[in-house]
Amino acid sequence: MPLIARLGRIAVACAAGDAGRYAATLICEHMKTQEDLETEEFLKALGFAVFCAQGLEYTMVNLFAASKKLSQGLKVTVRELMDARYKNTLGMLINNAATSLKLSDELRNELQLALTERNWLTHHFFREYGAIGISSELRKKAIERITAARIAIEQAWESVHQEAIKRMKDAGLSEQQVHDNIENALDEYLADVNVKRDSA
Repeated sequence: MPLIARLGRIAVACAAGDAGRYAATLICEHMKTQEDLETEEFLKALGFAVFCAQGLEYTMVNLFAASKKLSQGLKVTVRELMDARYKNTLGMLINNAATSLKLSDELRNELQLALTERNWLTHHFFREYGAIGISSELRKKAIERITAARIAIEQAWESVHQEAIKRMKDAGLSEQQVHDNIENALDEYLADVNVKRDSA
């Protein structure tokens, strides 16, 4: 599982733990309705799917960075490469990667499916499930559909992550060097996040 995905699961687990303790307090004061519980489950499923979609987009940028950085003899920084690619949409990233990075047919198919599911989630979900507030059955169907979309997106995310690692190893990097590159990229990402947060 990608490092970012593992961090995401930890964050979700921590949030769930806090939510669970908070919920226990609320239950003593006011028992939640079935609708409340179904709505919480729906929101968790939706949030996790969106998280995975953005994770895939971030990891696609990492794949470009890993491929280009190595091919250019480490003459450019990861941040410079990432900044250039972050201007692209996920569709542009996938289409460009399919040709310029010579991805396998299997990975292309996974990415196209993930893109289709991500676009459905972003642009068409509400049209199909906007009435979940008045229908328990529709809420359950929405959760099932979102989960299916999330699984496809998460699978593509994992495959892209593994492809980036494979390319680094094919270029002659050792297991330790690959690990260090991932850790350094994560450090750069976290530093960038902290700068933006502090300046907000």
